[in-house]
Amino acid sequence: MDFDTITIDGSRLLARLDELSKISAPGVGVTRLAYSSQDIEARKLLGTWMKDAGLTTITDPVTNLIGTRSGTGLCRKIIATGSHTDSVVNAGALDGAYGIVAAIEVAAALRERELTHDLKIVGFSNEEGARGSAGTFGSLAIAGQIEPGDLESVDVEGMSIAKRIQNAHGSPEHLKDAVWEDEILGGFIELHVEQGPILSVAEIQIGVVEAITAQGQFEVEITGTANHAGTTPMSARSDALVAAAHAILAIESLANPSSDPQATVRVATTGRITSEPGVRNVISNRAVVTADIRDTDVTKIKRATQKLASKLSAIAKETHTEITLRQVQLLDGTRCATEIVAAIDYASNLLGKATLRMVSGASHDSQSIAKIGPVGMIFVPSIDGLSHSPKESTLPEDLIAGAQVLLHTILRLDTSLGCRDNPQTKQKWIRGKT
Repeated sequence: MDFDTITIDGSRLLARLDELSKISAPGVGVTRLAYSSQDIEARKLLGTWMKDAGLTTITDPVTNLIGTRSGTGLCRKIIATGSHTDSVVNAGALDGAYGIVAAIEVAAALRERELTHDLKIVGFSNEEGARGSAGTFGSLAIAGQIEPGDLESVDVEGMSIAKRIQNAHGSPEHLKDAVWEDEILGGFIELHVEQGPILSVAEIQIGVVEAITAQGQFEVEITGTANHAGTTPMSARSDALVAAAHAILAIESLANPSSDPQATVRVATTGRITSEPGVRNVISNRAVVTADIRDTDVTKIKRATQKLASKLSAIAKETHTEITLRQVQLLDGTRCATEIVAAIDYASNLLGKATLRMVSGASHDSQSIAKIGPVGMIFVPSIDGLSHSPKESTLPEDLIAGAQVLLHTILRLDTSLGCRDNPQTKQKWIRGKT
């Protein structure tokens, strides 16, 4: 089969995305929280599709779903692709799901094609950080970045991650078995909807990601004193919710131009706030707000965090409360590997697809995997830049185009990477040819 005539089944890709979107908790859009019954059902369906594509499947100890097809054995390293299956609450049908379903379609298209590298298709677990847990959990476990103590962290519903994984048929006690062998990864490519407006506005089908943003996730816990809302003078109050309001503005200000550009980040968001006792006529005695801080430079995030801590100290003094800033997760920014960027460019050009070099403003499993090997990302447009929303949408032709580029990127990498890891067979392979 000629290199440029291999194709995916676009109709089946679209049909499977639609079928997968129906696995959701009740409500608007798609809700498929990590480790939920819907997540388990989705993984079962994806496992069936993987087997149909000729892959041997396993579920690792932290519930990553992995399908494997052996190569010729001439190259020790593997080429991998995939994305996550979980979603946020009231999400769209494409975030994560598109990348893993397209990866399975790529494997199906390559079923009769001999590759020199082993091919792995990965459905990562808990990328989104369900119920307030740390995100990209499954990919971090593969990269050896999860410690046993991390499994005991408790989510907002009071359940440990270990228990969540057990309930989803995982084996957290065998955490070390989820780690991939050092130096085994030749390249990982993640196909994803952009989740922003750049490609849609530019009317370009393929985004070639050069870097992925750094991200810091934090919780601000505020302790005040509960008291009667009608009888307590304003001057005598220790109102946690008032302090929370000031904290939210302080978080937002981190992304505003300031006298210290080295501590000004690209974006800063408060996405969740809770208050106790949560009664209309009682002054709040406890409040928790989240902070999501992102920039391509993780150093700026660290400096902004120090700045936030100083602001929170002043707020605590002003509002007669106690405030604690806790780091939930800090992901470093990631540069995509030049050889994978080049392969995506090559595949896009082969297929006649215009490309745009770009930076991802969202975090992805690729950032975790970059700790053990080279990574790259392919974006397709999100209509109106909408994502994490029931209105998330991408044109069918763009979804198919992205999957085709992924297919030919993998073929290109299978030859362009050669067998540098196996000197005894390196001479059997010529760059750019099979």
